[in-house]
Amino acid sequence: MIFYPKDKYIALLIILSISFIFPLIGFLLTSLYIASGKVGKFELRILVPLFSIGMGIMAFLYDPNGVTIGDVVNYHYSFQLFYIKDIITQDINNSYLNYFYNSIFYLLTFILKSIGLNSQYLSFIYVSLIYFLFLNVSRKLFDSFKIKYSYFSLVIIFFIFFYNPRVVFTSYRNLLGIVFIFNGIFYFKNSKIKSYIFFILGILTHVSTFLIFLIFLISQARHKNLFFKIFFLATITIGVYLIYTRFGSYLLYFESKYFSYTEGRFSQYKGWKDFVLLSQILLRYFISWFVFIKVIHQRKLQINSYKIDISFYKYYLLIGLLSIPFRSIFLRYYSTAFLLFTPLIIEYISYHYISKRKKQLFLMTCMLSLVTHSWLYNFFTPASVGEGFLFSLFYPLKTIIEYKIHLPPIN
Repeated sequence: MIFYPKDKYIALLIILSISFIFPLIGFLLTSLYIASGKVGKFELRILVPLFSIGMGIMAFLYDPNGVTIGDVVNYHYSFQLFYIKDIITQDINNSYLNYFYNSIFYLLTFILKSIGLNSQYLSFIYVSLIYFLFLNVSRKLFDSFKIKYSYFSLVIIFFIFFYNPRVVFTSYRNLLGIVFIFNGIFYFKNSKIKSYIFFILGILTHVSTFLIFLIFLISQARHKNLFFKIFFLATITIGVYLIYTRFGSYLLYFESKYFSYTEGRFSQYKGWKDFVLLSQILLRYFISWFVFIKVIHQRKLQINSYKIDISFYKYYLLIGLLSIPFRSIFLRYYSTAFLLFTPLIIEYISYHYISKRKKQLFLMTCMLSLVTHSWLYNFFTPASVGEGFLFSLFYPLKTIIEYKIHLPPIN
């Protein structure tokens, strides 16, 4: 039986108190509290940050154990080798642009190194932000569609099943960029300034998000708002001017990225593992189409005071048809970026409230994701959370802060 005191304030106070002493036990209790379905708007405003911090702590403790697994090892190395003078002495070339499109990473690196903190705090910040920004918008979507918060645990199940935490811990830079864009799309309807801030943060976190932003701009080109039309035309005009008159290497930078995605080392499907990966991406792509079509159909039958602008999703899905042959593009934009469709999925839930049959379908989809690439090939690795998740549960806060991961020596 799930621990749930009658007085919600006592329950939250107990969880908060335990979290300050044994953070991961507090995280476990937070997860159980949300899973109980006995949560409301007030509780989620506290539990969502606690859950996000818990995932960040596990990322902080995520230890490659001397094995180069995922991009996270490169993140740690880049952190250790970073010096501000390296940026100041760069010319306007591909290296400079690389710093520009990784501005968030290098800014955080500069701040953390300036106050004497190590690269594990970088993992903590990135992963905490990923979960918080995603779950916070999901909570607001529940408000907008007037869905009972007892279903909120499905959102967390969705994210964890489709995004193996180990993949999040090892490749968080790209995912945070996508989450920023996800927030930008959500806020665009009611807060243009906040929306543009998130779009800019997304682009400065990972260059791949620029394409998603461009697709969104194109999808909104016929927007009636005069401010948006001026912003759109100014962005395109200034961009073209800079590319062709001042920064010739700017065009070369994007050209190199294009060839990397279409003709690079990981651009083609090779061997049975990649075809298992392809099946995973196609599953998510078809789910996106299914939800998109269902939402359009349901809007014709039912009136909902809150509607998501689906023009972006139409363009995004159609472009996906062209990207299927290219492994890197299809993986990055239609598997890693699958969370962009969360608003449509939540709208779909709002119409049905998940019948018994649909619950079974949802769980079956989650089980299918377990045997696909991200779970099958990233779960059984030498890496671990601390000395193992069960042992880490009992780490007091002081032990967590003092824990040092084991990285291979820098050549």
